[in-house]
Amino acid sequence: MALIVSVLAVIIWHQALDFDPCDNVIKAAGADCLEPGVTGLIVGAVLVLFGGSIAWGAVRNGRVAFGNWLEVIIYAWLGVMVAVIGSGFAYAQWTLGL
Repeated sequence: MALIVSVLAVIIWHQALDFDPCDNVIKAAGADCLEPGVTGLIVGAVLVLFGGSIAWGAVRNGRVAFGNWLEVIIYAWLGVMVAVIGSGFAYAQWTLGL
């Protein structure tokens, strides 16, 4: 799961850095172009907070809950990558406009 989320984070940021509202992976194929708004910022902020809480929980209580460091590292990485995906959504929406 952490590997899949890492690849997804790279894809989202690749799209966000060269964002085209009519051709990207965020919208459905054949749909109209994306329009300015705050939805991407809200979704991005929620994902950043969710990913941060996963990472913080893994670092703070992971050794007690899981018993070994490998699972702690994997869950912390998963949380960080979810936060990276959220920041990619927010950045793409920010470049599109509000």
